[in-house]
Amino acid sequence: MTPLYLLIAPIIAKADNKLDQAVKGTPLESRAEIYIYLGSFIQYVLGTLGIVLIILIIYGGFTWMTANGDSAKIDKAKGILMASIIGLIITLTAYIITFTVVTDLQQFTQTT
Repeated sequence: MTPLYLLIAPIIAKADNKLDQAVKGTPLESRAEIYIYLGSFIQYVLGTLGIVLIILIIYGGFTWMTANGDSAKIDKAKGILMASIIGLIITLTAYIITFTVVTDLQQFTQTT
């Protein structure tokens, strides 16, 4: 659990008990699943983006290999590779953060 959860857990537990009583028997009773589905969708999108970036890295490497010493093509390939690697790092970081938050949220909703 993250420190933020530890600070607000007692407040959420009191509010959640009253919310459980209020939504009992309504479609809102399974509200925690919405966040889990949203987190899973974000993970899917980030995974797909990671695959696209890997393909761009391969394309940049292929462009560099077939440049035949042409400095313009080499510069283009370097730009593609740098942008793809930076994008991949950002995507992986976002995926890790999303995975951690979804996992913590699932554990938090199962314990309350």
